[in-house]
This record gives sequence, C-alpha cells and structure tokens, in this order.
Amino acid sequence: VTYGAAISACERAQRWDMALGLLREMRSAATPPDAVAYNAAMSACEKGEHWEAALALLEEMQQVGIEPSTTSYNAAISACEKCQQWEWGLELLRRAPRADMITYNAALSACEKGQQWSWALELLREMRQLRAAPDVISYSAAISACEKGRRWEHAWSLLRQMRTSAMEPGVITCNALISACEKAQQWRQAAGLLQEMREQQLEPDPISYNAVISACGACRKWEFAIELLSAMRRLRVPPTVVTYCAAISACEQVQQ
Repeated sequence: VTYGAAISACERAQRWDMALGLLREMRSAATPPDAVAYNAAMSACEKGEHWEAALALLEEMQQVGIEPSTTSYNAAISACEKCQQWEWGLELLRRAPRADMITYNAALSACEKGQQWSWALELLREMRQLRAAPDVISYSAAISACEKGRRWEHAWSLLRQMRTSAMEPGVITCNALISACEKAQQWRQAAGLLQEMREQQLEPDPISYNAVISACGACRKWEFAIELLSAMRRLRVPPTVVTYCAAISACEQVQQ
C-alpha cells in the first residue's frame, strides 16, 4: 500500500491525525509527499474540522515547490467553512488561481455560517460575471445568509433569480426563506411560500409550519395559526413543542 493510498484511507475514515502522521513519515523516509498526498491530508483535516492544519498544509505545499491545485484550495476553503472562518475562506478564494463553482460554493457557505449576507451576495455577483454559473447550492447558501442577516427582501430577490434560471429551491431553502419572512413579520409571504411548497409537492416539514405559525403570531393572525395547526394534523405533519408554543403565543397576542 502506498503512502498516498493510506492517507486517502485516513481521509475517508476522518482520521486527520493519522493522515498528518503519515505525511511526517513520508518526509522522514525520504519520500517527499506529492500533490495527491497533500490534497488527501487537507481533505482529512477538512472532514475533521481542523482548518488551521489544512492551511498549514497549503502553505507547506508552496514552500516545497508544489503548486496547490483548485482541489487543494477547495479542501482548505471547505475546512474554513466548517469552522466558521469566513475571513480566511474569502482570502483563500482570492488566492486561488482557478476558482471553480465548488470553490465559490465553499466560500459562500463560509459566509452563510458567518452571517455575512453582503459578502454572499457579492460572491454570487462574481460567479455570474465570471460565468461560473451559480447552482442550487450557491443560491441556497446565499438565501440562508440573508435569512440569518434578517434581509428577507434580498432572500426573495434570490428566489426570483433562481426561478429565472429554471432552478427550484428545496425544503431547506424554502424554510430559510420562510424564516426570513417570520423574522420580518411578513406573514403573507411566509404563508404564500408554504402554499407553493404544497403545490409543488415539496412536503413542508414541522420547521416550515413552525416559522409560518410564529409569523402569524407576531402579526396577530391567530385564526390562521390555528388553521395551520389543524392542517398539520390533517396532512400528518407531526407538531412539535415549538409548534404548540408558537400557536399558544399567537392566541395570547389577542387574548383568545
């Protein structure tokens, strides 16, 4: 078994520590690690959520004269994304000589986790300008970033852009949109999207209903909140503690 294959096995097993140990062995055995070995080790660090180790390997590649590939940068940026290091994710994106859709999506996800909605929108604009056409993952990350940043209008604008590009959001993306509307007390938009999900057979889950019921409560629409609770039972969507608390809160708003 070669060192490269062993490091790849460590990556699949999410044993980043063993992957780094094998790299050290390669150096001491006078078998210099190649790009494949470094990339596998960085990917192991990414899966193990050790962003600093991934960045150290990227730096080491350059020091020993190995040019990091797009795959190298993608692994390093993904490690930053998982550890909420959005600044480093953006820095590596700028350094990457040939950023592709995966590179941008990893940076977008880093911005989403870091609640950097404005940067997420900027990256989407860059992707369109560079003709690295955003996909469903790109838009979903940007919409989620807008939801976290309480920018429901931007989130809805992104939904329109998705549909213009013949893309439809999944349940998770729709839930982020509904949550954005809930935070902005836009109950009609939230309820409308819930209805669209049903019509498109996306099967709203308890999170979808909870957000709409909460939006109704904030806007003193207790009747609709109770109607949604009944619809959940009818459609066999199991209400949660959050569901009942949201419905009770909606009724309390008008002392019903």
